[in-house]
Amino acid sequence: MDDEVAGPVAAAGPHSSPASPRPPLILSWSKGPASIATVWVLLALFVPFVFPTSNPIQGDIWWSLKSGEVMVERGGLLAEDPFTFSPHTPGFVNAQWLAQLIYYLPSRFLGLEGVAFVNALVVAATFGLVLALAWRRCHNLRLAAVCTMLATGVAATNLNPRAQTLGFLLFMLSSWLLTRGQRPGWSLLALAGIEAAWTNIHGSFFLGPALTLLLLAGGALEVAVTRGLRAAVTTPRLRFLGLALGGQALATLATPYGLATYDYVRRIGTDPIIRNLITEWWPTTVQDITGLAFFGSVAVTLAALGWSRRRLSATDVLLLVAFATLGLQTVRNVVWWALATTPILAEHLVQAPLPAWLRRLAARQGAAPRRPAANVLVAGLIVLAMASALPWVKDRNPLLPSDKLGMVAPGEPQGAAAFLLAQQLPARMLNHQGWGGYLDWRLWPRYQTMVDGRIEIHPPSVWQDYLYISFGHATWQERLDHYGIDLLVLSKEHQGELVTLAGASPRWRLVYDDQQAAVFVRTER
Repeated sequence: MDDEVAGPVAAAGPHSSPASPRPPLILSWSKGPASIATVWVLLALFVPFVFPTSNPIQGDIWWSLKSGEVMVERGGLLAEDPFTFSPHTPGFVNAQWLAQLIYYLPSRFLGLEGVAFVNALVVAATFGLVLALAWRRCHNLRLAAVCTMLATGVAATNLNPRAQTLGFLLFMLSSWLLTRGQRPGWSLLALAGIEAAWTNIHGSFFLGPALTLLLLAGGALEVAVTRGLRAAVTTPRLRFLGLALGGQALATLATPYGLATYDYVRRIGTDPIIRNLITEWWPTTVQDITGLAFFGSVAVTLAALGWSRRRLSATDVLLLVAFATLGLQTVRNVVWWALATTPILAEHLVQAPLPAWLRRLAARQGAAPRRPAANVLVAGLIVLAMASALPWVKDRNPLLPSDKLGMVAPGEPQGAAAFLLAQQLPARMLNHQGWGGYLDWRLWPRYQTMVDGRIEIHPPSVWQDYLYISFGHATWQERLDHYGIDLLVLSKEHQGELVTLAGASPRWRLVYDDQQAAVFVRTER
């Protein structure tokens, strides 16, 4: 394989400082499959594509698919939640309605395999834009690819099919348009359109205007310091960012719910049940793999900044501080750090002084003969590996473990759901909250769950009752009576005490039992 090393080129980020005296190594693009550039691009996109396709589906996506199905059947938006029977918080807002349709339509025609495939394309496109922005700033495709792979590692646990994953792509599209600096009129319209779609897809939509505001503030500070306050007002780029910010802000109102969408985001972010019980909303620590990846990424970035010969711009300081703070707040925010800061990392790494042995190695690689046949072989192997992970054929992939072969995650109660579908049992069920979305998808409208993954749609009193019942509090029978529940679909792992109590009670009869679930029907009140 050949590394093509060009002459000195200054890194050209949107807020670049003069290049270091030592020119960076440049990997140029030679068109065609025989190019080493093709290999590096495929390597950078390999994990973002394969990881989502090889993982079974789980989590929030189930009630999203069911919501999309119901909207298509009814021909309109949901005015209330039909899936859970327990009391709802006033002011129902289905802020993710567009994401639900985006994921449901592939499932309607291609099954769950279509959902996984579309999600993989979204994730790959997201990190393709990360690669492009990193490459633009450092002018070294090899380094940009390595940084993109590191970013994928940081984000890996948050790439399942869900509305937030679509938000990642919209964030990177906004980043691309905000830093292009070409055809500003078209870019302004595109940014507004992206923001309007984002507002109807996921509550992270505020990050679009927030990113623009950070770029505007950093750019204005840099111009004011070097050229004065008047220049900060007249600079075309800053005018573009100001117009973009205004257009994005207006676009957030292009939703059926208007300002109620902002209230929905506020409620999600401040809900005490979410903050206390849902692990992805906990502060990021080193106690899990996502936290370790985040703090490792922060450490690498700080080391690169200290090592680099390039001056850190005010804009980059604001981006680093803002997204590091966001990542520290909750585990689910770690991805935004990886997406926003990878191009900064690449630009500073390329300007870091290389050890003598590494310079000699790079020089030898640059002088090496081209090997197009080897490039084609490696690229073909990567494409073959990606194809073997496609959801339609992955069950025949010998490299995947058994728990990755199916389309439904092993943790979902597939056996219990199949049993319930074959029976005519009472409709209202107490269920393990983590199974709620899957049970919505499989069993509604024949059965209704008490709760699912949408914490915000129920008042705290419902969650208090759910916890008291699930943990086998002395009042568990009375609380079940209060909700009119005649069916229990219990997790042996998470509701073991309740399984024991129901099994010992004459008021409940065990009708189904497997390694993960126990189903009870009420015999008397």
